[in-house]
Amino acid sequence: VSSLSFLVPRREQASPIQTPPLQPLPEDSSLDEETLRLLRLKFRLYDIDHSGTVDAAEFSALLFDLGFRLGKRTVTSLVDELDINRNGKIDFDELAAWYAEMVKREAELEVRRQAGVV
Repeated sequence: VSSLSFLVPRREQASPIQTPPLQPLPEDSSLDEETLRLLRLKFRLYDIDHSGTVDAAEFSALLFDLGFRLGKRTVTSLVDELDINRNGKIDFDELAAWYAEMVKREAELEVRRQAGVV
């Protein structure tokens, strides 16, 4: 995977509400600690109500910030697909699992590109 600099927050937002401490890394994640830390920071920026979840609108903005340009219908479908606990929102573990899969797919695609298969 190329540079993950897009994960670095562009701005710090002061919050009058105390955010919860960082949770342990998901054990089954293929993402390295630094990528997970930066992804978690991004997640917190878009978790406006500090609930530990993002709704579809917050998720859409987060995805856009991460470089994914998806339409409203696609985001809605993605929320439905990723929302394991069926609460209509995405929590960090759901985001991290999906993001890890996207990174894995991108790495596999890059290997195929370099091999001249794609």
